[in-house]
Amino acid sequence: MSVQNTARIQQQNDRTISVIIGNPPYNAHQENFNQRNANRLYKGIDKAIKETYIKEGTAQNQIVVYDMYTRFFRWASDRLGQNGIIAFITNRSFIDSKTFDGFRKCIDREFDYVYIVDTQSDVRNNPKISGTKNNVFGIQTGIAVMFLVRCSSRQGA
Repeated sequence: MSVQNTARIQQQNDRTISVIIGNPPYNAHQENFNQRNANRLYKGIDKAIKETYIKEGTAQNQIVVYDMYTRFFRWASDRLGQNGIIAFITNRSFIDSKTFDGFRKCIDREFDYVYIVDTQSDVRNNPKISGTKNNVFGIQTGIAVMFLVRCSSRQGA
């Protein structure tokens, strides 16, 4: 990398971020690069997930906690300033899956307000809906929108 590029990256990393909005990929069961959107290793983020979501969790098999969307949550939670908002559209599995109990505990501890919109669109778990027309993205995976709010004035209160 050039000196200018390194300096630019450092400047960007030093900036305070107050809003992070996204639609991270969700692909927990993809295991190799030949599959679409295969999971890759992200050593720093995966270490942070192990020290937070996995450590707080009680499920025996927590491998799906390394899904890309939870990696995005971990990165965003760590990158967000003392006052800020994260808004992500994601897989809804974190809402009620035992595997994500550590994730939920950490989110509750790290944010002052948590708002979740569950679109009730998980085709596999709801026999009353079928196909992909009942989901905002035309997929079978259930979708949720989560808003996480951090307020420095409330921390420690």
